[in-house]
Amino acid sequence: MATIQDVSVRQILGFRGKDTIEVRMRDSEQRIATCKIPFGVSEGKYEAIYCSPSEAITRAQNEITPLVKGTSLGNQKDFDSKLIEYDGTPQKKKLGGNLMLGSSIAYARLSSTNQGIALHDYIAALADNHDGYRVPRILCNIVEGGAHAQNDLEFQEHLIIPQSVSIREGITMIKHYSALLWDEMEKMKKPFVFGDEGGLASSFGTEESLMRLLDQVRVRAEDVFDFGIDVAANNVSAFEPKAYGVRYEKLVEAYPIVYLEDPFPEEGYESYYRALYERIGEKVSLVGDDLVVTNPLRIKQFIGTRTINGIIVKPDQVGTLTEAIASVRLAKENNWKIAVSHRAQETIDDYLADIAVGVGADFVKFGYFYQGERLAKYNRLLEIKESVRMIGKDLQ
Repeated sequence: MATIQDVSVRQILGFRGKDTIEVRMRDSEQRIATCKIPFGVSEGKYEAIYCSPSEAITRAQNEITPLVKGTSLGNQKDFDSKLIEYDGTPQKKKLGGNLMLGSSIAYARLSSTNQGIALHDYIAALADNHDGYRVPRILCNIVEGGAHAQNDLEFQEHLIIPQSVSIREGITMIKHYSALLWDEMEKMKKPFVFGDEGGLASSFGTEESLMRLLDQVRVRAEDVFDFGIDVAANNVSAFEPKAYGVRYEKLVEAYPIVYLEDPFPEEGYESYYRALYERIGEKVSLVGDDLVVTNPLRIKQFIGTRTINGIIVKPDQVGTLTEAIASVRLAKENNWKIAVSHRAQETIDDYLADIAVGVGADFVKFGYFYQGERLAKYNRLLEIKESVRMIGKDLQ
């Protein structure tokens, strides 16, 4: 049985030249697996702590290698438990969530190679996803605001969601919609740049004026799209929860919005979440990101409270693949939607696509088709579809 020999880290460049880490793991057969780890611009209070590249290099050599050397491949839970127990803190302050996740994914890659299967098949087995694979819907960040863009929009992400039968068809629909939106922007003589996640960033006046424009383009596109919004309410200045709750309801009534993420800040707003859930929870996915930070312990606090009915899965928020899958299990047990998401400060690694397919996610949120860090995930989805057949869907 192959075993782990060593774990090392090197400092690499992520999105826009920001420093991040690549974890490198070697086994007794001299096979090597790597994992590049992103980090966020908009971070939740309860997510795992990020350690600097210099700290990660030292900790990998002095702490993680002695801890896991000789560990057999193929037992993800046992490997991740060693990291979790050694760290011993809720927010991974001792080792760092980014270093732990890089080690966890590298171990998963070596284990899947050792078993002769693809990473998404290995993850599906861990997640008890034995019913086959599904086509996740694309949450495409078409216009950016908030912390991701320097403009007058309060909400962080404005998402178009194609009703497509395949990943490729969804991508084609988004490209067509984008061309029409750019055409409208030119007619309006409205300059734009690209935000942190590849979406357009420009001045639109108000959220309501932007939504009118996006809906006009939807009608013109003659394809079937829904809309979504990531408010990222933690970052909205002068936030007044009652007034914003009314705004959300009006937007949902006026436009085909099926997805609403972080509509209120992460602490002290549960009553407003419940009130909004009572009004629109039957027709809209109310998704927690900063609220639950992919952490099973946080998710358990909101089960049965009728506050949210979906979660964002960002594995670096919690620190290990095992914990991310535990969060998915809890969501599925309660019929919540699951959206596997990238981070603003991404890398060219593509493991998120394997996680999305492996756990049977309802949505993927990988940004727009503008940057290599985002394209890597979409290209991996297209690669996976060449090797698997999705439930009820023939990936074209």
